[in-house]
Amino acid sequence: MAQTGFGFVASAQAQSAQRIVAVGGVVTEVLYALGLQDSVVGVDTTSLWPPEALKEKKNVGYVRALSAEGVLSLKPSLVIAVEGAGPPDALALVREAGLPMAPVPEALTPEAVVS
Repeated sequence: MAQTGFGFVASAQAQSAQRIVAVGGVVTEVLYALGLQDSVVGVDTTSLWPPEALKEKKNVGYVRALSAEGVLSLKPSLVIAVEGAGPPDALALVREAGLPMAPVPEALTPEAVVS
C-alpha cells in the first residue's frame, strides 16, 4: 500500500466517499471525530471508541484477520486501514476488486500523521 497521510485521507477521500470501511480503532475514532460516522458502513473489532461504532456498524473481523468477503459484502467506496491490517491475501482481493484503499501509519508521531 502506498503511504498516504491520514490528514489527506480524511479530508479528501473520506469526505467524498459515501461508504467507508474503517479498519483499526484509531481510524474509526478519527472518522467519528470528523463527523463522518454516517459514511462508515463497517468497522473491525478494535474499533472500541466511540462505543456505538462496533454496536451500530457491521463488524468485518479483527484488524489482522479480515475477510475479503466480509469487506466486499458491504460494497464500500473506500477502505481505510491501519498499516499491518491483513492478512495480505485478503487485502489483495479487496484491491483486485477495484476498491480504493488508504493506509494509515501506526506510528504515533506527528511525522507519521502527515506522511
